Amino acid sequence: MTLIGHDEAWREWRQAMAGDRMHHAWMLVGPKGTGKGLFARAAAAELVAEPGVPQPDAEHHPDILIPEHPPEKGEEKKAEAGDPDVKRKRSIPVEEVRNLQRRLTTRPTLGSRRAVIFDPADDLERAASNALLKSLEEPPAGTFSFL
Repeated sequence: MTLIGHDEAWREWRQAMAGDRMHHAWMLVGPKGTGKGLFARAAAAELVAEPGVPQPDAEHHPDILIPEHPPEKGEEKKAEAGDPDVKRKRSIPVEEVRNLQRRLTTRPTLGSRRAVIFDPADDLERAASNALLKSLEEPPAGTFSFL
């Protein structure tokens, strides 16, 4: 995947990947619409890839977790049916973060690493942000976050 204008970010990312110790949390900042979410997904795919193990795409990878904006009240059935026009909440609620944290108590599925992408992190409710702090301060082994 090529993201125009992200050469320096890729250099830093790949240098970190090649190093002995890599930071467990990465904050991607910049104006809206510059590809931060796409960069996070592509970097996460590189992170979780294991040599010799077939890898699904980032959107369906079991070791790349992306908390969602849940459907609005009354839209749950449309969401379950896969309707692309389902109305979603504007924020990521604390329940999404708590569900994610329960998932982080297990081992990664296909390899030794897992990535969590909060896209965008600004959409976390205040309680969700506070709940996330524990996972950021003391991440489970092999867990890396992109905000």
